[in-house]
Amino acid sequence: MSIASMSSVAFARRTDSALPTPKGVSSVNAAAHGSTGSDDAVTSALGTAVAYFPTEINVLYTAVVAAVAAAADAQLTTQWVAFIIVLVLTPVAVWFVYATRVRSSGAPLPIPVRTWPVAEMVTASVAFAIWAGALPGSPLQHIPGFTAALAGVVVLAGTAVLGWIASLLQRPIQAGPAIPAAP
Repeated sequence: MSIASMSSVAFARRTDSALPTPKGVSSVNAAAHGSTGSDDAVTSALGTAVAYFPTEINVLYTAVVAAVAAAADAQLTTQWVAFIIVLVLTPVAVWFVYATRVRSSGAPLPIPVRTWPVAEMVTASVAFAIWAGALPGSPLQHIPGFTAALAGVVVLAGTAVLGWIASLLQRPIQAGPAIPAAP
C-alpha cells in the first residue's frame, strides 16, 4: 500500500503504544490497514505484502525514470545516479512518515536509532530496488543475465516474501525518553 501503512505497523510496535505488537501476517495486516473482522489467511497475507510496498517512492521513481529516459543525452550514469538517490531517499521517507506519526501521538521525535522503524526502512528499500528493476529504463536492466521475465517474477515473489518476512520479524520499537513540557 504505502509508507503510511508501514509507519502504522511500526507505530504499533512502539513500547509506548497502546496497540498490540503485531505478530504474524494477520496482526500486521490489521495494524497496516485496520481490521474489518472478516480477514482470512489469504486476505491477511496479501494485505501484509501490500503494506510493505513503498508506493510513494515507486511513483516518484517512475516519474524520475521517465524524465531521465526522455532526455536526449540520457546515459547509464544518469540512470544509476537517479536510482541511488531514490534508494537513499526510501528509508529517509519511511523515517519521516513514522516520525510524523510518533510526534502527532504526543511522543518525542524518534531521534535515537533504537527508536527507528529499521525493519520497515530496510524492507521498503529492498522492495523499491526489486520493483525498480522491472521498470523500463532502470539501470538494473544492464546487469548481465537480467531479463524482463526475471524482473516480473522477482517483483511478484519478492514483494510477497518481503511482506511475510517482515511480519515474522516484528520486534517492539523502544520508545524514547519523555521530553518534559516547557513551563
